Amino acid sequence: MSIQLKKRILKSIMTLFPATPSETDFSLREIFHTDKYITGSKAYQDEVKLETAKWRYQYENQLAVPMIEKYFPEFDFKSLRGKVLLDVGCYTGGRSIFYKERYGMSKVIGIDIDKVFSEAAYLFTAKKKQTDVEFHVGFAENLPFADNIFDVIITTDVFEHVQDVQKCMLECKRVLKSTGVLLVAFPQYLQPLEAHLGLVTRVNFL
Repeated sequence: MSIQLKKRILKSIMTLFPATPSETDFSLREIFHTDKYITGSKAYQDEVKLETAKWRYQYENQLAVPMIEKYFPEFDFKSLRGKVLLDVGCYTGGRSIFYKERYGMSKVIGIDIDKVFSEAAYLFTAKKKQTDVEFHVGFAENLPFADNIFDVIITTDVFEHVQDVQKCMLECKRVLKSTGVLLVAFPQYLQPLEAHLGLVTRVNFL
């Protein structure tokens, strides 16, 4: 059976048992695909954008130990002060701003795959009155940055979703300084629930 045929069969099964993304779950990108968001006013859409960034920011702030520090307990996060950070898979910027406030980087740059994420991130950046923060749209397999410019790259729960993990790793190496550090954590690439298909279908393990 060809891959294309398998895809058509799986899509047909998904549509037989649909699920609807929540209109109040600000933690995932699916909120931008709900009817309420799509048909909402610009003011409402901007409010949702801000809430998605605020949700991630507050989530990190309420943890006794930030997630990235749990993943890398031996890393000296105080060493990040004054450094330039790239946040790969920054979503709507809440975590990026949290990093800047907590670790005191001189500059934070975030990148993710959807323009709406960067729009939300800039709204939140303005609300937090942060400076020296940028957000870009792009893919980790082809980072739109020059060689050897970042002191540290942080990426969490991202590489299980990319097309080519090896290319992403090579791109991270390319844009890091020779003394740079890559902090990357992600579930196994084929972990059955990491596609988040449960948000659009009630059929598990597709």
